[in-house]
Amino acid sequence: MATSFPTIVLVHGAWHTPANYKGYVSALEAQGFKVLCPQLPSCNDKFPPVSSFTEDFTAVRNVGTSLVEADERVFMTMHSYGGAVGTDAIEGLIFADRKAEGKSGGVIHLFYMCA
Repeated sequence: MATSFPTIVLVHGAWHTPANYKGYVSALEAQGFKVLCPQLPSCNDKFPPVSSFTEDFTAVRNVGTSLVEADERVFMTMHSYGGAVGTDAIEGLIFADRKAEGKSGGVIHLFYMCA
């Protein structure tokens, strides 16, 4: 029986953009994973930043919610500052909690890189 891979959501660190993870994302995609790396609004070339944690949280929450509501299993990979954002953004989206409620999909694992 074939099993499908979970979708990986990569939450990047501060002072980074999704472009910084291009090689990592490409390697995962080459192995068959679907990878999403949402741009955190506060991580741009503006000084001082024009966005805050709240906007970053919302960006990640929206991605996570849409995947979970589509019954996907999600593997959260969070680097540095992304660990704080990603951890807050998945509240209520954990697979085990959703399964207990009779729902499908959810966050199945958290992977923190230097977070």
